[in-house]
Amino acid sequence: MKELSRRGWLIDVIAKEALLNNSERRDDAFATQYAGFYRLHPIDIRPAIASENRWWKRSGVLQRLLPADVEGRAWTKLAYQRGRALIDANMPQALVTFAQPWSDHLIGISLKRRFPSLPWVAHFSDPWVDSPYVQDEDRGVLNRWRTQERETIRRADGVLFVNQRTAQLVMSKYSADWGQRVDVVPHGFDPDLLPLFQNCEATSSRLKFVYTGSMFEGLRDPLMLLEALAILKQMIEPELMPTFDFVGSGDARYSIRAKELGIDTIARFGEPTPYLKALQIASEADVLIVIDTNAAGSVFFPSKVVDYLMFGKPILALTAHGGQTADILAPLGHVCVDGTDSALIAAAIAKMVKDRSEIAATVKSRRGLTDDYHISNTTRLLEAAIFRAIERRQSVA
Repeated sequence: MKELSRRGWLIDVIAKEALLNNSERRDDAFATQYAGFYRLHPIDIRPAIASENRWWKRSGVLQRLLPADVEGRAWTKLAYQRGRALIDANMPQALVTFAQPWSDHLIGISLKRRFPSLPWVAHFSDPWVDSPYVQDEDRGVLNRWRTQERETIRRADGVLFVNQRTAQLVMSKYSADWGQRVDVVPHGFDPDLLPLFQNCEATSSRLKFVYTGSMFEGLRDPLMLLEALAILKQMIEPELMPTFDFVGSGDARYSIRAKELGIDTIARFGEPTPYLKALQIASEADVLIVIDTNAAGSVFFPSKVVDYLMFGKPILALTAHGGQTADILAPLGHVCVDGTDSALIAAAIAKMVKDRSEIAATVKSRRGLTDDYHISNTTRLLEAAIFRAIERRQSVA
């Protein structure tokens, strides 16, 4: 939005106020960096949640007809009302919905029905119904999401994905005509943030590895890495043994497992932290860790990858063979290894310890290749995609 603003766009943002009773956190320090580039319209959904809860609990009919996601319904209803008022008042050139949450696209559907001539761009940060993270959901929920995804793509004038693999996976279910609305806009990093961080060169003989972000049991967790660290202890001298800091997961199982393996002195786990603070911690690492979705040929392109690229530090990526993350990082000199094999992970870390200077030099020499992810370049792609959506809508009209 900062770059769009610099290109002359006036931007209104409808956003939900963070709720104190869930994992959402407002990062005021981060928001301050972008104040003035857009007009924020925050929505407090707490009163609507209370009202929805009362009606839903009282009515057996509603319990049968409506899902129990009262928070999502409250957000969708209030955001639609605010969006309708803003569109009536300002007559914007385009509407853009960013998911997740996927309910943002439901707001887009409702606004598109109300304003059919308004160009709408729907952004998919990940696959929706094709995601391995949702396959254990109730069949009725999945069927409802399939209908909602199809309706989103049918009605949108432009559909954005962060990489071509995700676009192909999602759009393979639909007609080729709908595919003409698709554009790819990768995640981007903002180098204007770099002066905020103390990004010093390593001075210790022991490498410091850092992981930031959430984890998901089975599909994206550190258990294989912890097993690898137990193996690594037998491979290198104690004075060269790296430390590993995991920031962003409050799941006690991981620290318990580290203690069971006898590696709790080198593997430390921290609570979720605001985004800007997480970037500060990442900037102080020698090596940054990506734990990719554990699925062969994974289409996921974690935004964390681009956050890390901003710092120009070596990255250890635990990723399935043939996945999107490896396709991005390997050509840039980073270390990609099968995240399901603890012995291979241990060997890769041992090599990073032994060849730390050479690996760091290779990454540094290829840093110019990361320019594709500079926010000015990704915004140029986003703006072009918005203009194409506007042209499609005008041609239909």
